[in-house]
Amino acid sequence: VSVGKGKPFETTDSSRPVKVKCADEPPACKDAVCFRSPDYYLNNAWNGLPRGEVWIAGTPAPVSTRDVWAVVRALKGGDSAIRQFNRQYVAAQLTLLAKKNADQTAMRSRLSCSGVNFAPLQLANGENLSPGSSLKDLFEATEWAARNGRAGDWRELAGVLDQLVGNDPNGGCLLGEESSFRKTVRNSLDRALTETMNEYNVPGAVVGVWVPGEGEWVTARGVSDLATGEPMRLDNHFRIGSNTKPFTVTALLELADGPRPKLKLDDPVSKYLSFVPNGNNITLRMLADMTSGLANYTEDDDFVKTLLSNPQRVWRPRELVNVGLALKVHFLPGEGLYYSNTNTVLLGMIIERVTGQSINEVFTRRIFNPLGLSNTIWPIDSAMPRPYSHGYTKQTLDGQQADATHWNPSWGYTAGQLISDLGDMKIWAKALGTGTLLSPEMQAERLASLKLPPLTTRSYGLGITQENGWLGHTGSLPGYTTSVYYLPSKRATIVVLTNSDISSDDVRPSAAIFKALAAIVAPENVPD
Repeated sequence: VSVGKGKPFETTDSSRPVKVKCADEPPACKDAVCFRSPDYYLNNAWNGLPRGEVWIAGTPAPVSTRDVWAVVRALKGGDSAIRQFNRQYVAAQLTLLAKKNADQTAMRSRLSCSGVNFAPLQLANGENLSPGSSLKDLFEATEWAARNGRAGDWRELAGVLDQLVGNDPNGGCLLGEESSFRKTVRNSLDRALTETMNEYNVPGAVVGVWVPGEGEWVTARGVSDLATGEPMRLDNHFRIGSNTKPFTVTALLELADGPRPKLKLDDPVSKYLSFVPNGNNITLRMLADMTSGLANYTEDDDFVKTLLSNPQRVWRPRELVNVGLALKVHFLPGEGLYYSNTNTVLLGMIIERVTGQSINEVFTRRIFNPLGLSNTIWPIDSAMPRPYSHGYTKQTLDGQQADATHWNPSWGYTAGQLISDLGDMKIWAKALGTGTLLSPEMQAERLASLKLPPLTTRSYGLGITQENGWLGHTGSLPGYTTSVYYLPSKRATIVVLTNSDISSDDVRPSAAIFKALAAIVAPENVPD
């Protein structure tokens, strides 16, 4: 949506509006879209702020829901400032709903279903708008008026947008109550995060919890840079480590999906790479679900010493797998489960060979662009995209804490090289858990692959783990840990990004935080 000088509005996914059922005129009014009111922001400025941000042509707008003080200043600026803020935020939420892969059912909902009533309007382009029009009609009309500088039409449409602010169809979303957890839940989440960060001595973290129908809780805690004391930001980029693996295996599954697959999961590795020992008996499926038996190159002492002696070294994928292939295998192909980075690096090499494209091109075309993951990046060097959090580790030769932010990530390749942020990881968690990019048949095959070791509720499948019902993955790279999970039974999402990988009792900081938060919002699905 554009306003003013015709600059487009965008918003992070954290501003997704809450939907409630509306009984009026089904199916056109199947969903009512509820937008938050000024009172909601005033009452929840410190704990329940949705933290999305309205952008104008890539530049933050004067009022940002991520900046608490800016919101408070705007809301204290009187009716004019409040109305301007809400129009912008409603327009931004409409933009989000109109995006590809968004909930188009909501966009088809009639304005009357969302509590809007006004005299029919006729725009300068001849289009008519009435309470019987859809949210999509309003979105397109607003976009047209703004792009074409139709100030008169925009003023009329602004009055319609005003009615969506704090709308209350069937008493379902007055003052945005459905958008934030109850205060007791928020307090419990806050306490759990604080206690776990203190226990693990985590400098900073970015965390999001979303449970449809119950609420959302998003926060940035601590500092992103110990040297300067710079506060953590919600839009900071993090290295996501092994959360790269689900991307790699998803690309593999896409290549195996559909009526004209480019490969088959049960193809032998030797069909694509001739140098892998026993490659005739190791399949692509075994690489993806960690049942190949191949050793993990990152557990080789000489490799670790070389890496830590020169963290800026650029590694080639073949160098990495050569280390793993030189080690003794753990079992014959298909006869066990052993987590090995060597498997996923081999998959990356195979994907590049089959497609004739770089892995960055494959990820961009098949995953980033379709899902709108604009802040997920395949780095080509040691640099981090701004804004970013520094990362701290004790994986050093002397065991002392070091800043690992700009260590070259090439040693992780398709097992751990990606960079992302909270907003993108939220989108990715749901896409991974629901199979957005795969056919239903392929997603079913992915979930059926989950193998359950004895005496645990955790399991590993085709680039995905299961933690007592939660689907997703964890990641760790020197300086960073990540946990990204989706719970299908509650359609809940938890994303945890930390700037320390310093573990306690072999438990990573993000995993400990994830478990603590999951115990609050889904006590029946607490990970082990």
